[in-house]
Amino acid sequence: MQYQVLVERDPDTKAFTATVPGLPIVVDARSRKDALRLVKEGLSLYHDEMKASRRSPNVERPAKAELVTVDL
Repeated sequence: MQYQVLVERDPDTKAFTATVPGLPIVVDARSRKDALRLVKEGLSLYHDEMKASRRSPNVERPAKAELVTVDL
């Protein structure tokens, strides 16, 4: 299963934040590589929790993300 992951880098702290649209997964890391590793761990834990609680994770249609620019 593939998921879209939004990875952001804070220019001041140089930290990375990664989120999975549509799922309660948010991680902070010192590198992009670590952020993606933590997201994979989070996805695995999420799926395990869904199975344990007998709920079905939305694996058929993961959320799609779109980055848009708006004028203010």
